[in-house]
Amino acid sequence: MISAIETLPPEIFRSIIAYLSPEDTSALAQTCHRMYIITHDDKIWQQYFLKRYTYRLSFPHYSNGEYLLSSALKITEPVDNCTWQEYFVERSLQDKHIRSLLNEIITNRTNRISNADLLSSKYGLLAFDVLKNYFSPTTDLFKQLGILITTATSPNLTREYYSLNLARFISRNIGLILLNEIKTQIEIPTEGKALINVLFIIQCFHPHGIFLSLNRLHSIGQRLINDRLFSSLTLHEKCQLIITTMKKENFLPASASNEYYDLENSFLFSTFNGKPTIPITLVSIFCALADECGLVAR
Repeated sequence: MISAIETLPPEIFRSIIAYLSPEDTSALAQTCHRMYIITHDDKIWQQYFLKRYTYRLSFPHYSNGEYLLSSALKITEPVDNCTWQEYFVERSLQDKHIRSLLNEIITNRTNRISNADLLSSKYGLLAFDVLKNYFSPTTDLFKQLGILITTATSPNLTREYYSLNLARFISRNIGLILLNEIKTQIEIPTEGKALINVLFIIQCFHPHGIFLSLNRLHSIGQRLINDRLFSSLTLHEKCQLIITTMKKENFLPASASNEYYDLENSFLFSTFNGKPTIPITLVSIFCALADECGLVAR
């Protein structure tokens, strides 16, 4: 990255240095040399990178062993053996293009769909590290989106509205990719976890669907198994406790809660339309929590 100061002619700096004593000039040179060494320390750029960015993959892939979004996306080292500073510069340039596409989507109706497709297909999850900066900090996301739909008139609200919808669009596309990958599996030993990954992402009528925290499910499962009474319960009692916990955590049908949206909000509903059934996402949540608790749920 070239800063504006690097483009200034040397004469300007000479005229400034002329006001300093030789001792001050020498001290300034030593300070600048020391700062140059420090600012090229890769550990500093690693801290900068990890503070700004969450995702390292554009598209996660199906994994038999663990939650996709807690491990497959964890940033542990730069890509392609580059330094953290080089990686930071690369992502910064990508961020610039993502913001440019977002601005184009907001201001230009003509290419809105094609730009959204480009944003999703080229950057995927990487775009979330930019879009999340425009999300409201409010926790009531359903009401948040509803308000934005009716009041998106100011530039900030407009940007937030399109950022949320782009996040949902990207999430849905990623979910479709994951779903197709799962279809090719002959055996899925962690079926509950696989389904919860896909269905939470793919539904995305929750504005932060992809952030609806698989880590949260992990923490709920850990609370259950760390309870002293859990190990002494029968299988039926353990299952009942998981269901009770799901209710307490607001994993309920859409008619009862804003936290979870049932199958009618998904394109998958057409597959099951007219058949009395428990929404498959609730079943997947149960299976995922059962897996966390060491049970086998299919």
